Amino acid sequence: RDSIINSIPSFANLGFLDWIYSIPIYISSTAINVIFTTEMEDCFVKFEKNSKVFSLYEKTLSNRIDDILNVIADNSNDLPKFSKLSNILTQLIGLRDNMKRVGEKTTEIAQKFTWKNVLKYKFLPNSNQLTILFDGASFDHGYEFWGTLPRLIHTPSLDSTLNSFMSSFANGHIPLLEGSDASGRLSIIRNHACQLGRFLFVARPFPDISE
Repeated sequence: RDSIINSIPSFANLGFLDWIYSIPIYISSTAINVIFTTEMEDCFVKFEKNSKVFSLYEKTLSNRIDDILNVIADNSNDLPKFSKLSNILTQLIGLRDNMKRVGEKTTEIAQKFTWKNVLKYKFLPNSNQLTILFDGASFDHGYEFWGTLPRLIHTPSLDSTLNSFMSSFANGHIPLLEGSDASGRLSIIRNHACQLGRFLFVARPFPDISE
């Protein structure tokens, strides 16, 4: 928790890439989720006076993505740096797509409704507890340190699955993922456990009792 809290102020003081290099990947990824939530809420505050605020923020995210792409192109043989940057790149693309879904709505009511169904990370006032908000529900971040991030490529269809998963979870139901072998179900569960800061225990549904 302290590492996440301490990393956020330095985001504004260091260059974006220097900031990423200076902290572990899991800390930077979680902090980016907090920063994204803060920046999006700032867009809502400014929207009444500046209708282009979301398109301007999209350019900010695109610039961060371009910065990473340029470095990756020059450091493809540096595997640790390449792995770290590619994970952040995937995350930023997913966040940009979420922002575009909100910003493309023509009314503030529609924007806020869409934003309601996006994962938001906030340190609530007078509290150092990192809280995750989704569809009117809130969850305490578990602070389980994953070290590395589960690899998951965000696509429109995957984002729809992730939202359905979280919607079920937020409404007190047990999410059920169906699919064939090697369809990515376990990757989705790992991704959610990582985002919620929770420990994940994986057990075979039909263990070999002879072992």
